[in-house]
This record gives sequence, structure tokens and C-alpha cells, in this order.
Amino acid sequence: MPFQDGMINSFFFLDYYDAVEQHLEVFERFEYDFVHESTKINRATTKARKKEYDVAIPMFRSYIDELHKENKIHVVNELLEIQLELGNMDAIEEVLMKEKAILPANPQIPF
Repeated sequence: MPFQDGMINSFFFLDYYDAVEQHLEVFERFEYDFVHESTKINRATTKARKKEYDVAIPMFRSYIDELHKENKIHVVNELLEIQLELGNMDAIEEVLMKEKAILPANPQIPF
């Protein structure tokens, strides 16, 4: 299983987004606790990198409400990056207004 996750990350950082999406199809079948949310985040992030914002933005917005608090920071970072690129300051303000609900209580990651 770590091999599959490592391949996805490698393809992602090489900008091979179609390969990422193919491997996510396999990865999401694994029955580990973290797979479901990780797959969602990776799928939406891949859409964002492919500039498919019309797909990525609604995905990220829904994930702010449904993912565990520890994973929301990844979603918010990606969403803010898209909105900044698009110059959508109102959407950025909307996300920042939810800061208390988004930030993890005990952050364990550098983000």
C-alpha cells in the first residue's frame, strides 16, 4: 500500500496528473482509515493543478465541511491558492471567516 501512495505522490510532483488519477482509482479501494479522505484531497488537488477549477472548487468547498479537522488545512490551502490565482478576494474572505472551524486544535503538520 505505501508503494501505491508513493507512486501517486511521485506522479503528482512530476505533473503527470492523468497517471495520478489512474492510481487514485486503485488507491481508493484499499480499506485503511486514511484512504477515503486522502483520495478526496488528492483528486481535488489534481483537478486544481490541471486548472479544472470548475470541478476542483466545489470539491474543496464541500470537503471543508465533511473532512476531519486535521485534513481541512490541506483543503483550505489549495482553495485559497486557487482563489488567489483567480483574484477572487470575496471567496478568500469567506474561507478565512471560517478559520476557527477549520484549523486543527493540535496541529501535527508544518502547514
